[in-house]
Amino acid sequence: MSAATRRALTGEQMRTILAAIRAVDEPAALLPTVLAHVYDALLHTDGRRLADLQHGGRIGPDDWQIPATQWDAIAQAASDRAEAWGSGPQLRAGLLERMPGCFDELTAPTGSQPVVAGHGLRLLCVSIRGNHGYLVGNPNAHPIDLDPAAVPAGIGTRFTDLAEIKRYVRTELRGMSVFWQVRVIDDAGAVLLYGFRAGPGGTGERWTWRPRTTSAPETATRTPAGP
Repeated sequence: MSAATRRALTGEQMRTILAAIRAVDEPAALLPTVLAHVYDALLHTDGRRLADLQHGGRIGPDDWQIPATQWDAIAQAASDRAEAWGSGPQLRAGLLERMPGCFDELTAPTGSQPVVAGHGLRLLCVSIRGNHGYLVGNPNAHPIDLDPAAVPAGIGTRFTDLAEIKRYVRTELRGMSVFWQVRVIDDAGAVLLYGFRAGPGGTGERWTWRPRTTSAPETATRTPAGP
């Protein structure tokens, strides 16, 4: 059995794949769109496309591997799109069965917002109890006041990109309903992106992401939990 071909997608290929996923307007087309664009990108180096293999040729998921960060970014975008139709579980099952395998390459582009060299993105978890939060990787375990300019600069875990942050939120905050919101901040403490937890009172496991806007989403309140 030959070894799988490892191939990292380019930043442009990732942006094309993610844009195609966001443009899907019916649930039945989502998985085929993901697979067509991913495998077209993998075959591009060889001067081929997935459509070229439909008659007499084949492509197997076990034959290919892409960086795990790229796999996660694609799967998260597709899952987010599938949630609009309530087809998330079926979509994820299809991805696991038919997407390429993974290998570790932390520097692979994910199509997310680039990070300025020498700086990083940090993550602030907002508590359900009052106006305070916890900075991931902060050596001081005490909560941080969320008033403007109160978040200290230069401390906390630096994440490579937004895909890495979203993966951390999905895995490390699973079951931790004490946090109803997260904020992606830069080195100086400015908010770049907000993540909101779904479900009654912000206790669900699915997250939605919104860019910073003039409407100040940090002032939004949690949906009260039901009786």
